Amino acid sequence: MHAVLASDGGSADLQLLADGLHDDGAAGDGLFGALVPPSVHGQVLARVSVAGSAGAGRPFLRTAWLAFPLLERLLVLDGSVSTRVLDDERLAIE
Repeated sequence: MHAVLASDGGSADLQLLADGLHDDGAAGDGLFGALVPPSVHGQVLARVSVAGSAGAGRPFLRTAWLAFPLLERLLVLDGSVSTRVLDDERLAIE
């Protein structure tokens, strides 16, 4: 599986993996993911493609287009923190 991302901040050509190491859940569970570089942010247009073989070995290619916002990371936590819910819209990080 493959994705091409284009955004306000930059672009990326990514291999989507199901190895449990790329924010994709457990290895081999059928969920695919990739680590998006920090340069890709803002409004993102993504083309996701999957290729393979169908019955009798016939090749196939499926492509989907997605558009979504990707915000820049504003906070990085390094160490231990605790959280508590303040209300329906806010979370306290201590």
